[in-house]
Amino acid sequence: MRWLALLLALLGPTSDVLGNAVIVVDSGTFEQRLTEARRTTGNIWVGWSVQRWADRFRFGQTGQGHRNGYWQGRWTHSWSGSFGAGQSHFRGRPLSLLIPASASDQSNPPPTRPLNDEWEARRLAILVALHNGEVQQVLTSDFSLPVDLGEKPLHWLGATTSDQSVAELDRLERSHDTQLLRQALTQAAARHQGDQALRMLQRQLNILPLRHPDVRRDAAHGLGFQVGPQIPELLKQLILNDPHQTVRRAALRGLRWQPSANADKLLQRLAAGSLKNSVQADALELLAQRQPQVAADTFDTVIWNTQNIRISAAAAEAAGLLPVDLALPLIRRAATLHPEPKVRARAVEALARLNSVASLGILGQIVTSDDEYKVQESALEALIDLPEFQGLAVIAKVAHTHPNRRLRAEAIEALGNMGQKYLPARQALMTLIDV
Repeated sequence: MRWLALLLALLGPTSDVLGNAVIVVDSGTFEQRLTEARRTTGNIWVGWSVQRWADRFRFGQTGQGHRNGYWQGRWTHSWSGSFGAGQSHFRGRPLSLLIPASASDQSNPPPTRPLNDEWEARRLAILVALHNGEVQQVLTSDFSLPVDLGEKPLHWLGATTSDQSVAELDRLERSHDTQLLRQALTQAAARHQGDQALRMLQRQLNILPLRHPDVRRDAAHGLGFQVGPQIPELLKQLILNDPHQTVRRAALRGLRWQPSANADKLLQRLAAGSLKNSVQADALELLAQRQPQVAADTFDTVIWNTQNIRISAAAAEAAGLLPVDLALPLIRRAATLHPEPKVRARAVEALARLNSVASLGILGQIVTSDDEYKVQESALEALIDLPEFQGLAVIAKVAHTHPNRRLRAEAIEALGNMGQKYLPARQALMTLIDV
């Protein structure tokens, strides 16, 4: 283990290879440490940790200029790489290596440095960039992920309570009118739990000017992570009454994290009720994930009895999220018997999502017998997307004998593409050429 000791010695407890000095501020109360950090001139980062209150919500980093998700890269002396599809490049060091263990949590410090996995899983880092005491940027991060602090020193204040942390975020949010900063502060507050976090999110939803719908959207989403019997009702009022669709949809997604039976009943009513199209479609998908058996009954009603064709089609497609034994009867009936072509086409897409052997026969029937080209085309695309070239025989038949010339051409093109990887597809194409 000498190499590990040498590596840790090179990294050092107070400075990283990117030039960040780590200044541990451990005297006085949390408020006094904050006051001292605010008086520092120049560019600095101020950071502290709070209890991570929900294992169900593991995230990468959020904040100004960042998206939710996980970072990818490679480890040398620092992290480098890109996030997502290469859109955002980064470098940095994991906080678990940057912060001395003795300064990480005075109430329950980990026994060794670097920080151990158990400690990292229980804590969340809040990072605020200041210039002469004025906030410039806000990040929240797991300790195991790399952060790029530039060349600014990090003033680490240690651990604090959720309410104390939110009180500082709330103070900063009230003093700024920049939308990106307000969003970052809202996202950070939503990662907390407690009365202070709930009050901040409600204030933003109730008082914040409507010219900041993105901030209100993040507050609505964060409301879903809060705990309490009143949360489902607060989300319901936003879903039904908020003037902004993005806020309504964020509130609906917040129901995903509510464990109560009241939330389940509310979701069922929303999925079956008459809402704005996009919101009800979201409710249908969420119901399929939370209550599959209840969702199956609701979907059947919505598919066949709703006057809004877009909602019927959304229900047919969302049925593909159900377990196969619940989904297949619903989708087969909608794909073959529904009078509206749009509903049949979306049901066909759901069949492809099921990835079931039974789907193959139904898709083969639809591609040859449905009287609407769009539905037949959807069935052909679903056959093409089946894994392990399961749809090859039906695709070859369409290419040979289908009465629609356009569909035959699409099937022939599919055989050509499949033939690059699969010899039987190439042979089927050659047979067609010989004919």
